[in-house]
Amino acid sequence: MKNSLVAIGFLLLLAMTAYAQEQPKYELSFQYNYVHVNSTGTRSIPDPRVPVVNPLATNPTLTFSIPGFSAHGGTSSFAYNLNEHISGVAEFGGFHNNNISDIQIDNTSWSFLFGPRYSFKKRSSRVIPSVHTLFGWTHRSASTELPTLLVVNPLGTTTTYPGVRIENNDTGFSMALGGSLDIKLSEKVAIRPVQLDYYFVRLDSGHAGNFNDFNHNNLRYQVGVLFRWGNK
Repeated sequence: MKNSLVAIGFLLLLAMTAYAQEQPKYELSFQYNYVHVNSTGTRSIPDPRVPVVNPLATNPTLTFSIPGFSAHGGTSSFAYNLNEHISGVAEFGGFHNNNISDIQIDNTSWSFLFGPRYSFKKRSSRVIPSVHTLFGWTHRSASTELPTLLVVNPLGTTTTYPGVRIENNDTGFSMALGGSLDIKLSEKVAIRPVQLDYYFVRLDSGHAGNFNDFNHNNLRYQVGVLFRWGNK
């Protein structure tokens, strides 16, 4: 009898250990993100406050330079674990900044990224370092208010043009190349203390200074929590 109880206890222990090591089939994460956006240099556009009377004449231009800036936002991702090491990831996120070097520019970006993730340890492990390669699109909308413009004419008279709000909306290719570290708290919950990405965005901004394919080489940091279910 005693030997039978020991055998039953040993089998239960093995079963519990096997269950504890089961990998999740699905993972859903919610993360805070910080993005450092690099500058794209100086651009010049026709001043939208001055009406174009003669299309052949030289009209005043507006030259501006947006320096590198920081933005904050959030990201949600869904992962399907194909096996113990390889997953397919779909990510949706956004970030925002409305004050760039004391310039009031309402700047918001949304990203849609998809791609593979490779985990160096099994997804059932306690600590899981991973790398990923995500591709997709980023949509950016930006706007700012231009103040009233006072122009001195050749004869000494002045002309006042009212201020306007200018807007720019672009959608372009983007990718995130990086890695993450997950720490399992339980079978259903894990935390991600760090995800670091090289976040590249290419925007077709031909209507903003006749520059095409602005390349943004950005850095993105994320931290958040994962919910895991559907053990295999």
